[in-house]
Amino acid sequence: MSQFDADALERAAKAARELEKSRNVSAIMEMSKREQSVKKAEEERKKAEAEKERAAYQNQQERIRWEEQRKTMKQKQQEQMVRAECCVCQKPHLRGCSAACAACCAPA
Repeated sequence: MSQFDADALERAAKAARELEKSRNVSAIMEMSKREQSVKKAEEERKKAEAEKERAAYQNQQERIRWEEQRKTMKQKQQEQMVRAECCVCQKPHLRGCSAACAACCAPA
């Protein structure tokens, strides 16, 4: 009769468990790497989105500044035009402004 070797069976079962563990570990490691890649990609996306929003905000602030400057210049031009006209008859000043239109706008 052949004799059954229990030790060999135990060694084979142990080797099978180790092999299964190593398969699980490699799968777990692979899954962990994928999760890290996904997290990194999400962080980079958020960072890029924040940078885009910051740039848009700066552009908006620059547009507002230029628009305010344009309005200020337009207002100054209008004020200069008003100062250049007589306060009574709205004709260009020939001399300094006075209360009576005839006095300031009449040719000398």
